[in-house]
Amino acid sequence: MPAPYKSQHAEEDFSALKDPAKRVDLFDPLKYIPLLGKDDWVLSLGGEARERYEYFNNRNFGANTQDRNGYLLQRYMFFGDLHLGHRTRIFSEFKSGQTHFNQSSPRSTDENQFDLHQAFLDFTIDPRSDISVTLRPGRQELAFGASRLVSLRDALNDRLTFDGVRAMATGEGWRIDGIAVRPILTRPEVFDDITDANTNFWGAYAVKAYSATSKGGGDLYYFGLNREGAQLNQLTGREQRHTIGARLFDRVGSWDYDIEGTFQWGSFGSGEIQAWRIAFDGGYELSSLPFRPRLHLQVDLMSGDRHQGDQNIESFNPLFPRALYFGLIGLLGPVNLINTHPSIDFQLTGKLRATTKIDFFWRQSVNDGVYNPAG
Repeated sequence: MPAPYKSQHAEEDFSALKDPAKRVDLFDPLKYIPLLGKDDWVLSLGGEARERYEYFNNRNFGANTQDRNGYLLQRYMFFGDLHLGHRTRIFSEFKSGQTHFNQSSPRSTDENQFDLHQAFLDFTIDPRSDISVTLRPGRQELAFGASRLVSLRDALNDRLTFDGVRAMATGEGWRIDGIAVRPILTRPEVFDDITDANTNFWGAYAVKAYSATSKGGGDLYYFGLNREGAQLNQLTGREQRHTIGARLFDRVGSWDYDIEGTFQWGSFGSGEIQAWRIAFDGGYELSSLPFRPRLHLQVDLMSGDRHQGDQNIESFNPLFPRALYFGLIGLLGPVNLINTHPSIDFQLTGKLRATTKIDFFWRQSVNDGVYNPAG
């Protein structure tokens, strides 16, 4: 049985280790700990250690002090997952993010000495044998679809979490999530992260599989965002933005595709908001050739502001996306851009994959600026 480790630690499921014959991994004694002699009272312990070296030449296009040696990012996470039967679950996770050898000022997400990352309760009911409903209050990670709008922010040293409530309903081939949350603001010291009281985020995300055996499906979603004192395009005011969108994705034979369209409207101060985004991600695998090369193309279009000086906003707001949106080099954010991103993947061994890629960028509107990942 392959170890079901996942980037989103709260989604890991080690219930198969109930069978002693499947406990073959070194860490299995920590992943499945029965309590009080009950098979459905189980504790799972886990963690993550990540070391990452980064070097940028002319960081932020020369706007920052140049660091000639680069720097080392370290991230450590520890969690406990307690299941008290099928209906009740308690999950908690702690984190530590540090930076070393950094001669320039670290980004706000590089340092977080030690803090609570997640702490939530799950209450589950089964109104029918084929339907499950879970209510999850507490501090938690969120990730939906291709993580273009709501993501773990996994590539950064400090991942993103929210305080609030999430409701999840699942059935045969479908899932609906509803959220009402506020994001957590990262601070560098010990146990000093706080809830962003100026931001409210709510919405619903629905996913439907094409069939029981299909790897594809369709998504529909709505998100609402309210920010007090928001800053955008030299303007400051109250931003209330509504986002709707749809996504189709599938893998058929050697082909795969992921298409998503998004529209936004609302108000910013005394002005109006109208923005949009179109995204395509697809590829073809040449499975008959050595190393099974996969030809891949990503295309993204995000609207920018059309007129300088007026109160209306046409700049797309990516909400809470994966911060390194266009790859591991996090220089540009997904606002006011036309991006084409061809790449080739090679499967060198059963467990080793290599990727080579290049990015091309244009501004969607020459009347709007270039944005970093923080917006």
